[in-house]
Amino acid sequence: MKVNIIDILDSLSRAQSVISTKIGRHQQQVAYLSYKMAEKMGWSQQDRDRMLMAGLWHDIGALSMNEKSAVITESLKDVNTHAFRGAYLVSGFLKEKRIAPIIKYHHFKWNYGQILQDYEDLTMESQLLHISDRVCSHIVDKKFVLSQVKDIKEYLKRTSGEFFVEEYVKIFLDMADNESLWLNLVDGDPIKNIDKDYIATIDMSIEDLADLAKIYSYLIDFRSPFTSTHSASVAIVAERLAQLLSFSHVDCKKMLIAGYLHDLGKLTIPNEILEKKGALEKEEYDRIRSHTYYTYHLLDGISVLGDIKLWAAYHHERLSGDGYPFHIGERDLPLGSRIMAVSDVFTALQEKRPYKPALSKQETIDILNTMIKNNILDAKVVRILVDNFDELANKCEKAKENVIKDYENLYKIV
Repeated sequence: MKVNIIDILDSLSRAQSVISTKIGRHQQQVAYLSYKMAEKMGWSQQDRDRMLMAGLWHDIGALSMNEKSAVITESLKDVNTHAFRGAYLVSGFLKEKRIAPIIKYHHFKWNYGQILQDYEDLTMESQLLHISDRVCSHIVDKKFVLSQVKDIKEYLKRTSGEFFVEEYVKIFLDMADNESLWLNLVDGDPIKNIDKDYIATIDMSIEDLADLAKIYSYLIDFRSPFTSTHSASVAIVAERLAQLLSFSHVDCKKMLIAGYLHDLGKLTIPNEILEKKGALEKEEYDRIRSHTYYTYHLLDGISVLGDIKLWAAYHHERLSGDGYPFHIGERDLPLGSRIMAVSDVFTALQEKRPYKPALSKQETIDILNTMIKNNILDAKVVRILVDNFDELANKCEKAKENVIKDYENLYKIV
């Protein structure tokens, strides 16, 4: 299938914008400027696309909003940790292996070329991303952007050679007198100023798309140890239930992807709410309930995710019609969404959380049956799950084990 990868990656920056306009826009700014610099230097379309993707993904390893804010200002004790984690996350994505080292080294100073001797896998693209990242970080929201150009140019001149590749500084200074460049950077959606009809449309198999969705599930879940395995477990259970309900191979993979993405909207929820051990205040609870709305809208507009969007975003809807946030009832609720709802409840009941222990098999079945009686969950889907309970519980455990390894490996990176 043909997929515009930028539309998918851009959903991440849009999710972050709900909490912080500055953080969400920063990813787009860096992507836009990296692309325009590569274009100015005569790089191939493929190389420009790569810089655009690297820009949108460059802070992917900063898992909390506080960390993302700190890496923009370079106020962390070790600003490179998030870059190393980001490289780890994207290293296995598709056949494109060159994005990981771009991300890995994007905070390394040029040091008059010495770093080329110090790090064998360092690429020049990482240094282009570095200058783009620092320029965008120096833009202050409270001051009109064109009034900041002189100071930013002076900063680059002072640090050329030591911080940045001299050639890249010269290229940027040539571009910096164009007012439209700066006005595009502070636009609400900087990359819309690039003609996306010509960029980053790539062939992806359904398996490739599942790999990408899995990376997103890590971004959703790895912000807290209590939720680190949730989306992967839901995805595995949902895929297996779809198989037991005779879905096609492609639709089973779509169900897997929907499972990975079903909580995408939680990227818009602050960590302190997600990890709160006590009872939630009404406003906090309302924020939590909004996450499926954002899942729907973050996936909206990506044509290849049509069914996936509905299956993922409707997992808190009820057959009775009093679910949330769309209040879709039995008549209009797709089977895929019903599978996702059952998978989500089953997985949550099997998980240990700060506010509850993991439940036993019988306790889980009793709750599922009560939800059938209350016209919340689909009886047929629950019946198939109960008939295959042990197999699905084992699949859940295996998925958790695999994810925990990735979680531990990611947090070992310093």
